[in-house]
Amino acid sequence: MRKRITAGLMGLLMIFMAVVSGLVPSTVAHAANTALIIHYGGRADDNYDGWNLWVWEDGKNGQQVSFTGEDSFGKVAVYQSNGTPSKIGFIVRLNEWEDKDVSDDRFVIMENNVMEIWVTSGETEFTTEAPEGAESYDFAALEEERLNLYNKEE
Repeated sequence: MRKRITAGLMGLLMIFMAVVSGLVPSTVAHAANTALIIHYGGRADDNYDGWNLWVWEDGKNGQQVSFTGEDSFGKVAVYQSNGTPSKIGFIVRLNEWEDKDVSDDRFVIMENNVMEIWVTSGETEFTTEAPEGAESYDFAALEEERLNLYNKEE
């Protein structure tokens, strides 16, 4: 008798969960927890064709991140993560490892959820302060656009 009651209650619970899950959207767009904005400029030949980034979170595998924007400093790429890495590594490279801007791996200590750096071609060091004449990237507008696009597709 107990087994029948338990089985009946489990069946009702499963039906209830199926109904409730149908009412709640299965996916929700969230803003990324962490973003690294990389400005890359100062190439002597002013040729940025084929250049991209190899980016990895500390202890994880890397991935290609393309430059998708441009500003007065040069090209701009945005790496977003749903995690909260304390350190993100990057390499500026040509295509699929045909060349590297500098030989060293570089790392950004993520002091804030959104970090912005300016990388000058041929220089190992980079800055977290916009050089004179350079502007900061409007990350808030990018996030708003991304969320609006996601909600529109819903």
